[in-house]
Amino acid sequence: MRAGWLIHIFALLHLLTAIVCKASGLSDTLLLTMLTMTLTVLLCARERLSLEFTALAIVLVNVVGYFAGVGLAALFDFISADATLRAGLATFLTTEFIGWMLLLAARSRVASLGRGTGLIVEDKQMTVLIIAIAIIYVARVLLDLYSSGEGSRGEIIGNSIALLLFVADVVFIARSVRDAQIHPIYKERFLVRVGDKIIPLQTSEIACVVSENKGTYIICRDGSRYVVNPSLDELSGGLDPQMFFRISRSAIISKSEVLGAEKLPGGKLVLDTKLSTPLEVSRARVEDFLSWLEN
Repeated sequence: MRAGWLIHIFALLHLLTAIVCKASGLSDTLLLTMLTMTLTVLLCARERLSLEFTALAIVLVNVVGYFAGVGLAALFDFISADATLRAGLATFLTTEFIGWMLLLAARSRVASLGRGTGLIVEDKQMTVLIIAIAIIYVARVLLDLYSSGEGSRGEIIGNSIALLLFVADVVFIARSVRDAQIHPIYKERFLVRVGDKIIPLQTSEIACVVSENKGTYIICRDGSRYVVNPSLDELSGGLDPQMFFRISRSAIISKSEVLGAEKLPGGKLVLDTKLSTPLEVSRARVEDFLSWLEN
């Protein structure tokens, strides 16, 4: 599913939740928090972002969403007297806003530094993500109880439903992350342009990817060379790390192309490959490269 459709669907879910809860006299704030956190994790998982970015996004999105929702609700006070309509429109527009802002941030250069590592690296790091979710949930519970004074029947029922959804949300996130680790999705082909033609290029044909003169180039096993729009950071996220390794800031190499390596005085490695293009492994990546090459 395209990220845009995902945002629209969750905006509609926010709208329906706000309307149903308002009409039933139930609290909707914690239910909306659950939906917002789920959208955040799905977008981050879809963009294959790091754990750190995902955990930070969960916190920031809920904080921004809260203040944006309150501000829009106050604005709609001057437009409509219908409280249900005001709540629905405010949460719909808030979700659209934070969803697109999150997607923009997720596709920025800063976020791309964590791309390609998968959402979770080790099982124990799952705790960080759950803590981020729990902090937001507890904060919203306290804020909701503080703002509402003594708990009404609607608040108690609403909070109970939200608690059940909170547990389900954490289980869903854990299962999604587990599936992403066990079944990572890597690109099988890239589309390259040659004049007015668009050619599907199989990943198995790629020998290396290099960044030169502010451009990114795919070099194939037969020596053919294609310029592509995605940056090296973006391309590395779609390549199988078992078969491809980023040897420096400006190059990615296929394992099948490496014939050997020679150590240079500065600690770098110069690779012996089937290509005419000379490639070097930066000093900071030598140890990881040798480990990758051995496995």
